[in-house]
Amino acid sequence: MYVCYLDASKAFDRVDYFVLFRKLINRGIPGYIIRLLWNWYSCHQASVQRADILTNSFRICNGVRQGEILSPFLFAVYIDDLSAQLQSVIVGCHFSNIIINHFLFAYDAVIFPHLPRARRSC
Repeated sequence: MYVCYLDASKAFDRVDYFVLFRKLINRGIPGYIIRLLWNWYSCHQASVQRADILTNSFRICNGVRQGEILSPFLFAVYIDDLSAQLQSVIVGCHFSNIIINHFLFAYDAVIFPHLPRARRSC
């Protein structure tokens, strides 16, 4: 069986807030939760400290916070289109009437590519 493992840990830093919040709205997440998350994510800043020197603060304009309990869910919503696209291909491991061609968890992915016809069952 052929398997592709993908560690997309840097992808957490690339989440576009406007795309993420549009997807949350399209999923029917209540407005008060959207506003709470928007205020939480749109207003955060950071600075860097090295030894005794602290830089000026700067706005963080994209990315979900690694290590927070909500981040894997938000990232899953963000990449859900990828999962739907993979599922629509209808290739992978066949178990009865079920086709499994990928697993996604947080920023890790396992993808089962198309196998030759004679070796399709896992």
